[in-house]
Amino acid sequence: MANIFRIIGSIFKKKKPLDSVIYEVSGTPSGFNVTYTEESKQTIQNPDVPDGWKYSYKGKPGDYFYFSAQSNNKNAKVNVKIYQHGEVFKEASDSGDFVLATVSGRLK
Repeated sequence: MANIFRIIGSIFKKKKPLDSVIYEVSGTPSGFNVTYTEESKQTIQNPDVPDGWKYSYKGKPGDYFYFSAQSNNKNAKVNVKIYQHGEVFKEASDSGDFVLATVSGRLK
């Protein structure tokens, strides 16, 4: 009998709603190569995006994400942020010649 209730419960279990996820890169001088996972879980590469570049999609808890930005310049600063639930979820930065900042993990 307990198994029946477990089966029925799993059928009616509510799916967690999708949440807005935003990737953002900033730094100086402008000009970054970005690599990221997008909504369909594909890895995308975008060359030479400007300071302030953003990408948003709908994700759910447990989804894997990866976001990196590499500066195309010497003596540069780069900062990457991932926003979830409207707040900064993860952030990384670096400075120097042709530097790379990366964040990855699972959405909460």
